[in-house]
Order: sequence, then C-alpha cells, then structure tokens
Amino acid sequence: MLTKEQKAYILSRLESVLKPLGYKQRRRGGLRFYRSSDEHLDFFLMFFLRITDIRVTGVYRGIREIEAIMARLYDDNYPKIGWIRDFGDIPFSIDDRSLRYISTSPLLNTQEEIDSFCDWYIGYLLGDGMRFLNHYSYLPNILKRMDELEAQGLTWQHPKVGILSGSLDAELRGLIISKLCNDPHLEQKVAKIDQLFHEDESDKPWWPYLDRLKEILPTIEPKYNI
Repeated sequence: MLTKEQKAYILSRLESVLKPLGYKQRRRGGLRFYRSSDEHLDFFLMFFLRITDIRVTGVYRGIREIEAIMARLYDDNYPKIGWIRDFGDIPFSIDDRSLRYISTSPLLNTQEEIDSFCDWYIGYLLGDGMRFLNHYSYLPNILKRMDELEAQGLTWQHPKVGILSGSLDAELRGLIISKLCNDPHLEQKVAKIDQLFHEDESDKPWWPYLDRLKEILPTIEPKYNI
C-alpha cells in the first residue's frame, strides 16, 4: 500500500505536466483530473487501492454539443437520471478503451517503480491519450469509427474497442452525431436502432427517449457535410 508521501509524489508528478494544460483535480469516487472548455469536458480517473496500489483509466470526453441535445431527452424517469445528476457535470460522450481501468501489478514498492509508473502514465496522457482527444475532436472522425464498428458487426459502445460511452444511451448519441454530420445513412441507422431497442422487453424504459429523439432529429441543423 502506498504511503501518504508516495501518493503526494505521484500527484505532484502528474500535476507538473497537467496544470499547464488546464487540468484541475476533483475528489469524488476516486481522483478525477478534468479540463473544461466551452466545447468539451475532458477527464481521466485515478484510484488509490490497497491491493494493486493504483488503478487508472484512459481519457474520457464529454462533448457539450452532443450532451446538450441529450439533455433535451431527460426527465425524472430517464433510466440513468440519478447517475447524471450525481455526476455533477455533463456525461461523457466518448472514451479511450485501450487503457480502461488498468491496475498496477505488482505493487509499487520502490521509488524506481513509482517513477516508472509515472513516466508510463504521463507518456500515455501526453501521447496516445492526447492523440485520441485531438483525433475525435472532429465529429466526422467519430462517425467514421462508428461505421467501422458497424461493418464489423460490433456496437458503437463495444466494451473493448467501441468509441461511444454509455449503454443504450450510446445509440442515442450515435444518432445525434450522425445527424450533425449530415450522414446519408442516418435513416438506416435510426431504423436499426429502433429495431435494437425493441428486441428485448427489458429495454422498454428506453423506448420513450428514442421516440423523443426521433422527433428532435429533424430540428437539428447539420454542422458537417460528409
């Protein structure tokens, strides 16, 4: 188990590179480093644990334009409304699953091991993590990844290689992205998601929100013309 001083050292290493990039700390359900702008909410999570010392995640991004449209669907019966209200900011729209909840193992016993961990994680955040955020800051790139997953018979929120965050709400986000990109295959996507939502009776709580989104989609002005 890491000592208080070792934890402080790890955080100081992270802060030295993250503060200049605009990241702040928030302690809630683990340690969250986040960066908020008019367009996005970027963050990642770190947990100090007894057994594996540290657990870290890849980067997450909430896209305010998408989540503002999602918010038009919410009411007190929305399946995830409790989680959304507890989250304290917009939900995340996409996340990098290549580094989802990686634990350090074995324990970090020496200063050399701690420095090696810090170097590795900072390398991810400034490397692959930053490239993920930069690449998917362009909505058509998200749509392209959605289409690649669909061509492989995978869901947009596939737990290992997906791009969109959430459960069935990921499908709603996907339709919003499709419309914002002026996707010529939007209607096919709507029909497919409609069928998916109605395959299982346990998904019935989601039906009104898909219906509501189908009413909203025609009012959304596309931003891109792919």
